[in-house]
Amino acid sequence: MPSDFNLINIVKEIGRQQRSETRSVSAASLLSNAIIYEAWINKYKRLKSYDQEKYA
Repeated sequence: MPSDFNLINIVKEIGRQQRSETRSVSAASLLSNAIIYEAWINKYKRLKSYDQEKYA
């Protein structure tokens, strides 16, 4: 019986670790998406200001 109990605890611990890893991965992907999004916004603003200077 104790071996079954240990196995259950091991499985629970593995699940807990996987959940925490997915949380950190999703946080990292959100951060990278935010950085990419900000870069596109800055690029768009630069192009827009370039067009305004060009056709002023």
